Amino acid sequence: MSKLPIELCAVALLALLPPIASAGTLDCAFGDGFEAPTNSCAFSRGCPVPVPNPAAALQIETARQLLDGAADAAITGAMVTYRTPAIGNDPAGFFVQASQPGPALFVAVDPATLVPAPEPGDVVNLRVTQLATASSQRRATAVTGWSVTGSGGRVDCLVQDLSAASDVVSNLNSYESEVVRVGGVVTGAFQAAGSGFEAAMIDTIGVMGNASLRLRMPAVLRDTVDLTTGCGFVVGATPLWRNNLVAQPSAWAAADLSLGACPAPVVTGALATSSTSARVDFSRRIAPATVSSGGSQFAIDQGVAATSASVNGRSVMLGTTPQVGGTNYIVVVAGSVTDLQGTPVGIPNSAAFSGFAVRAAVRINELNANITSGCDLVELRVTSGGTMQGMRLRERILDVLTFPSFVVQSNDVVVVHFNGSSATCNPNGATSETTSVTQQPGGAFQFNYDTAFDWHIPDTGITNTDNVLTLYAADGSIVDAVFVSDDPLGIAAADTEAQAAAVALAGQWQVVGGGVPPGGFIDDQFNANAVQDLNGTSVDRNGLTIQRSNNTDSNDVQNWGMAAATFGLPNAGQTPFAPN
Repeated sequence: MSKLPIELCAVALLALLPPIASAGTLDCAFGDGFEAPTNSCAFSRGCPVPVPNPAAALQIETARQLLDGAADAAITGAMVTYRTPAIGNDPAGFFVQASQPGPALFVAVDPATLVPAPEPGDVVNLRVTQLATASSQRRATAVTGWSVTGSGGRVDCLVQDLSAASDVVSNLNSYESEVVRVGGVVTGAFQAAGSGFEAAMIDTIGVMGNASLRLRMPAVLRDTVDLTTGCGFVVGATPLWRNNLVAQPSAWAAADLSLGACPAPVVTGALATSSTSARVDFSRRIAPATVSSGGSQFAIDQGVAATSASVNGRSVMLGTTPQVGGTNYIVVVAGSVTDLQGTPVGIPNSAAFSGFAVRAAVRINELNANITSGCDLVELRVTSGGTMQGMRLRERILDVLTFPSFVVQSNDVVVVHFNGSSATCNPNGATSETTSVTQQPGGAFQFNYDTAFDWHIPDTGITNTDNVLTLYAADGSIVDAVFVSDDPLGIAAADTEAQAAAVALAGQWQVVGGGVPPGGFIDDQFNANAVQDLNGTSVDRNGLTIQRSNNTDSNDVQNWGMAAATFGLPNAGQTPFAPN
């Protein structure tokens, strides 16, 4: 396929951007930072009063050039441009700047510890007594001599619009921490970018196809505003964050961000939630005002009708006339349903679902992450019978198995075999058992358990450093999880921490006695509250495994331990659940 010339790419990109507010206030901007403001409008049109000390720009640069450690650098008459909250590993703090072209400095000191607390637009004096560098970002980590000499200043007089700048990445040292505005299009998937944050590759008019330019924001904010690949956006006025050589235009609050054109919402699935209700899932958040409460925009076949509809984020909950259990239905959504930006539902606009059947209750019961050649095993135990259709097993943030139509009874056991595409792990080419635990007997299929349903998946093994295994119900709720680690101290992977946060929010893991550590299950706190010896289990199927020690599910480490493998059977200390 031929590529568009860069000029046409830029035109196409512009069409996706939301309108950028007029930069007319920038006629009040300061000069080069070492002279008085260039325009008398500083007083007549509301630019900062008192005007920040032009010499503060040189003072900030002097502080930035000092070595890490103890320092003594006075900054007088700088303006506070932004306050950041403490999120994950990012400290609470604020930014100071004194001229539009910079420089700027992040003060990694909790604003609540200063009197008066800094606010954007304040003109302040401080003395930097400690400097540090984190991911190449220069930070003042301790200050004295704090005072506020003015307030109500115009931060927008310091904003630089970098949407067309071609040197945002190559000249990152000159833009770091400065208050900027950036418009662009999200071109990559959002991924973890530090604890509690996500970032995605973006294109701007000035920079295209550069993986070192990424939009960053708290994961909760990204989900709330429904920003995704293909969306146009404008972010600012906010400081330019960085992660070493990666430039990260950033938002911390919804007010920092506006969205332009985004991909149309599509139907991603449907599920019966009772014999007279169903849920339709979409790729984007749905605008409640566009959904009729009577359900007329949702057509269901086989004689079933929608009787009501209500929006819940990216889902619409339907009331229905009675369904027949196990019957396959198709629901079709009308184009009058739109996302939050007013974009109608696109194709696919329909999904199939089965008439309601009782859902099984299932727990993670045993695991081994060290079997030779990645032939790892995870055992699930059924506590209450029903269908497992739509249930998902996830390792860290990736699903490794989604169950199709599959009915189980209380006390049934399911053993998930990893690396099932390998002749080493699955030498006889066994497929997954759905009708009987002896559907593919161990005598003919070497590693199958005749006391369990054996499921073989292509995932090549369980990471044995730090990990979260999570079991999701068909409706997307988390029904069980286990935190596991190879060491009680140390750094945890970002994907582990991201999934740990989701599990903790669902109430499916906690510290012994209840609750979540301050700051969440991060690094040492994750490891200290995880089941240990993930890398200490056996290299074969019959040795030591990590397993539950009884029937209790306390959602913490105290019901887990290491013992000889019992795959396909109850663990030591477990008794049968009541049949249903």
